Amino acid sequence: MKSQVACAIVMLLFGFASVPVYADDSAAEIAAGGLQLRQEARISMEKERLTIAEKKISVEFDFLNETDQDITTEVAFPIPPYSAWDDEGDPRGTFNDFRVWVDGREQSYETEAKARLKGADYTDLLRKMNIDIPTFGHAGDLSAESRPADFQIPKLSQQDKATLVRLGLLDKNDVPAWAVEKMYHWSQVFPAHKIVHIRHEYAPIEGYGPVEIDKVSTELNEACIEPALQNRLETMVTENLKRRPTAGSYIYPMWIKYILKSANTWKTPIKDFELTVERPVPSHGNPAFVSFCWDGKVERMDENHFVARKVNFVPSSDLTVYYLWAVR
Repeated sequence: MKSQVACAIVMLLFGFASVPVYADDSAAEIAAGGLQLRQEARISMEKERLTIAEKKISVEFDFLNETDQDITTEVAFPIPPYSAWDDEGDPRGTFNDFRVWVDGREQSYETEAKARLKGADYTDLLRKMNIDIPTFGHAGDLSAESRPADFQIPKLSQQDKATLVRLGLLDKNDVPAWAVEKMYHWSQVFPAHKIVHIRHEYAPIEGYGPVEIDKVSTELNEACIEPALQNRLETMVTENLKRRPTAGSYIYPMWIKYILKSANTWKTPIKDFELTVERPVPSHGNPAFVSFCWDGKVERMDENHFVARKVNFVPSSDLTVYYLWAVR
């Protein structure tokens, strides 16, 4: 598989400073990734074990302080901006299940969330109105027939609501329009000449959308679909059309983005890197196929697990894992 540069970019965190990250709010996926800090050449990443599955991403790191003194620094897990709706009109998740362990013990952390719209920061305004920024005021599923009981927008005064509408932070249907920039962070001690083991996990927010089979090579070029898989997908779509003429000539991809380049804020390279990708369970009895770009060998460990490894790895691009269904 050939290396391919993924779309999402995350800037570096310096201490507690907030760094603005601008992206297309209508993007269907949210890319998240590894732990970051200010550029720190004294701490190396000895090992990284990354596992990507449909419902959970888990990552384990071994960090080594190579100096003769303990180092205390702020470590962060930043999330690129997300909005209340994706471009299919469906509600977004809010990355509220992030968990982290340090040397086997669960670590507490602080959360910083900012509300932005067209480059402007409205965090203070929304806080003064007691609006919970990361959940869009506990908006929940705004496509449901009834709004959640704790949805905060309807409880605002008419004056406050008018202000938010005027600024573009609400539409006429009370749907929040700001983007959330969220970051989890904590202070971490790295003892001199010792390994610190950090593990974190979270549920990814995936992208999705049908693609016509004859447009796969152009619209899914980040998937690096091999010719044999392309032929198999085309055959399955053709056979499905014979059974169901109204089904359409589509495949149904879902993709998960992961930001690998955040590892470069530590001393490079990652000395021992391993990626495991897990195949999703069949959908309505139809199998999923796995495809992603990788510069190197990908091993099939069993029917549902694929492994890629690197030694002395310096990520030059981020990662997008595709799950492909020919029939849904």
